[in-house]
Amino acid sequence: MGDITLMAKNDFKPFATGKGANVTSQPDWEALPALLSGFTAGKASSAQVNKALRQASFIAAALAQYTASKSGQDVLDDGDLSGFIAKMSAAFGKDFQTLDATLTALAGLATGADKLPYFTGNDTAGQTDLTSVGRDIIGKASIADILTYLGLGETAKQAAGAVQKTGDEMNGKLTLPQTSSFGVNTNNTLGGSSIAIGDNDTGLKGNGDGNLAFMANNVLAGYFNENELQHSKKMLTKNFQALVDNNWPEGAGGFSGQLSSEAPFSVPMVRRQNNDNNFFPLLKGKVSLESGYPVAASFGILTSGNTNFPQIAIHAKTDFDVNDKIWIFDVATGEFRAPGRITATEILLSGKSRVAPDGNLYGDVWGGWLNDFLNNNYNRKNTASLGDYGWVRDESTGFIMQWGTLGSSNGTYNFPREFPVSCFAVFVTNTNQQGGSVDNAFGYPVSKSQFFAATKASTDGNVVNGYPVAWFAIGR
Repeated sequence: MGDITLMAKNDFKPFATGKGANVTSQPDWEALPALLSGFTAGKASSAQVNKALRQASFIAAALAQYTASKSGQDVLDDGDLSGFIAKMSAAFGKDFQTLDATLTALAGLATGADKLPYFTGNDTAGQTDLTSVGRDIIGKASIADILTYLGLGETAKQAAGAVQKTGDEMNGKLTLPQTSSFGVNTNNTLGGSSIAIGDNDTGLKGNGDGNLAFMANNVLAGYFNENELQHSKKMLTKNFQALVDNNWPEGAGGFSGQLSSEAPFSVPMVRRQNNDNNFFPLLKGKVSLESGYPVAASFGILTSGNTNFPQIAIHAKTDFDVNDKIWIFDVATGEFRAPGRITATEILLSGKSRVAPDGNLYGDVWGGWLNDFLNNNYNRKNTASLGDYGWVRDESTGFIMQWGTLGSSNGTYNFPREFPVSCFAVFVTNTNQQGGSVDNAFGYPVSKSQFFAATKASTDGNVVNGYPVAWFAIGR
């Protein structure tokens, strides 16, 4: 059995629409004076009242039924005016398009023969003339039909295999007239076998067998061949990366051949007189803040003015000579010389000796770390704060004794210093007063930093008193 579709409910019904209904005839209704003024005096006949009710209810019922049928929602006699308006709007939306700026733009155009509307912008429209040729082209079913109509069918077939002026590629060879040089968007003044690009004396030029030169303003700026790429001034790049063949970079191997071999980045051998005293930077970088403070950091080789091996150096140059620094690796002695302190997480000396960041020393002469050697063989010097309220600490064991006096007791008091681990015990005794024949002074630890002290006399009914006491505490 198929699904049953329920029709939306409509509570609004037309009044007095039955055959032979008691209503005033249409001619009498249109001639009725009250049609304009309404019933003002006397009594209206039932037929006249029924006529007014039928006309009003008929339109209401028709509009309600349209709304229910189109929107698919029940139209109920519940007094919900805004709800009915929303349903009515939904119903109209089924048959009519909402007026918007686009429709307004089109509606504002003046119609006429042979006119074609088009949009000139966002929600703005205009018209242009539509010729018979335009109508014919629009009516064609395919591009081929349009080309045939225009008489371009054969031309289009030939153009399909032609090379375009821009954005095209050739599968075959491009044969140019025999010439030694030509220019790209310029005349060529380089001569020889050359190509001038954009500028008549700038481009590429043959420079011998397997050698192609870079020409700039008719000057040889550089060249490349099968072994190298060279520029007479400088080459700029964001990243320089050397090529490695078979996991073997240029110059790799033993130390014995390093004087004669090259490297991924190298400078040829420079020969100077014996008394030469100069710095030869191999690598340099410069950085400055917006407010100044420029630094040029260089790695290179330094000749000392003596007949000896040049030294390897790192140099820092600023705009204030006092801040200039140089770090030297002396090839002859093997020394490293720095202009300031050398800081490191740990310094490893020759053999097994080393220096820790905290200054501790490691070596075989004391069987390991010097700190452990001293702790195991020598007692630490005790520390103390001597006075009426003081302490003493055994630094080898951490044992602490503290003491003091209280002018009055019965409270919690601070130790002269906190026990790092804990307070073991507090001993309390009277000083110069007591409460009765038998007086008990007592105390105990409260925390690592505080203790309680008081007195209690048996003759006072075990009442805790605050007489003066002296105290002594131990812990670690």
